Amino acid sequence: MRSQNQTVELVRPVVFDYGEPAKFLRALFEYYKKTGSFSLRQRTQRVSGLSQTLVSQIINGHRQVTRDNLPALCVVFKLTKIEQDYLDKQLLGNVLKVVSNSTEEKIPVKRIAKNHILSDWVNPYVKDLVNLKGFSSDPKNLHRMLSGIVSPERIQKSVDFLIREGFWRRTPEGKIVPEESAVATTNEIPNENIRSFHKKALDIAHRGISVLPSHRRKSATVLVSVDKNKMDELRGLVDSFQQQLLEFIENNPQGKDSLVQVAIHLTPIGAIHEESNS
Repeated sequence: MRSQNQTVELVRPVVFDYGEPAKFLRALFEYYKKTGSFSLRQRTQRVSGLSQTLVSQIINGHRQVTRDNLPALCVVFKLTKIEQDYLDKQLLGNVLKVVSNSTEEKIPVKRIAKNHILSDWVNPYVKDLVNLKGFSSDPKNLHRMLSGIVSPERIQKSVDFLIREGFWRRTPEGKIVPEESAVATTNEIPNENIRSFHKKALDIAHRGISVLPSHRRKSATVLVSVDKNKMDELRGLVDSFQQQLLEFIENNPQGKDSLVQVAIHLTPIGAIHEESNS
């Protein structure tokens, strides 16, 4: 019997899945070989200061990717700007060796969590990593877990904030765990902070569409022409879905495999603006 699946769809490697730049370049090299003509010799001839031998040593793990040779490697392997920026941040993290400051060495005085978690939009993203497999407070590790959406230095500031303000706490064994009594609220948060959070969420969604294969994300846009007297009903449908999501979170409070963003956005696009007769 002939197999129904005669071909296997090849998916471009996702840079966020690799902890080391050289491993990503190796995977990308194998992908290019399988998907079409890719000559390492011809590609390296297009850049100066980067030989075919050196590139071969890098993808085989015998030489290191550095911030000096990264721009040329990006040309050779046809990296996108998102991929280049992510690898550059990885390499920068290796150079800086970001060290947790002294506030992490102490068990903080327990505080009542306030409504200022959106003082930096990235705080909720860092906060909700705490239950995932492989979590540690090392900013380099969290940078990778968050697919490089912000720098390790920015993540370190968020870690310090979450511990200091009582969203996280350290156990006597030194493990970071969520503070069960801490409740994040949006009451009285400045509108500008809320807008900034929503804008960044849409930026992350845009990034996901550009980088992640379709089987790892879900994109849906529906255009609706609606009468004025049906607008509240439409908003009610959106609110109902949001409530279902909140109930799902409440029933599944400690998922350990993945942090997923679901962005809900309703925006009027076109309408007839009738001028009032004076």
